[in-house]
Amino acid sequence: MKAGKSVDTDMFQRPVQWVLTRCKREMREIDLIMLISPYEADLLLPTLTSPIITLHLYKPRCNAGFSPLDNMDLFTVSAAVGYGQLVLPRPLSVQLGLFAGQLYISSYEDYLEICKFLGFSTKLMSKKMEDEGWDIGTDGFILRDGKGRVGGSSGLEKSPTNFLKVLLSKIRRNGDTISKTDMGRFLEGQVFQKLYWQQ
Repeated sequence: MKAGKSVDTDMFQRPVQWVLTRCKREMREIDLIMLISPYEADLLLPTLTSPIITLHLYKPRCNAGFSPLDNMDLFTVSAAVGYGQLVLPRPLSVQLGLFAGQLYISSYEDYLEICKFLGFSTKLMSKKMEDEGWDIGTDGFILRDGKGRVGGSSGLEKSPTNFLKVLLSKIRRNGDTISKTDMGRFLEGQVFQKLYWQQ
């Protein structure tokens, strides 16, 4: 049987649940993340003997009432007992959260990292920025920064807004609206201030 053009296979995308990490032994800082299926997690569970490999149960924050699980300490399995707490660098944490469908931003620092990663401005357009050659799209994407770069330092050449709206609302949330969440407002062009997280 041949699938028609209107077939939508996005609903078959697994949610991000099991994450395998590798860290630098001395620093306990995670330097590699791999998403795996529940089947793979079940197979790996009895073989986790390296102190630098850890299996984590992960859940993106999709409700403002829930505490953030960005530290990936909900449930972990590792041979590194007594080695100390693992540290997940902010860039990796933000990238994992975006891909997994996290809808709420945990801190102003995370917001700044998201903007940097996606090529969005953290400020509203000002006269000074305009004089320096900046151009910002209505969604907040940097069309040109003071150095003439599209997307700032992100390396992106066009806005990821439409892609992220589909990923977050259709693929990760099965068509539910995200407009009243932090990420929904962010993708509509809202610029957040530090005070937002101090309320």
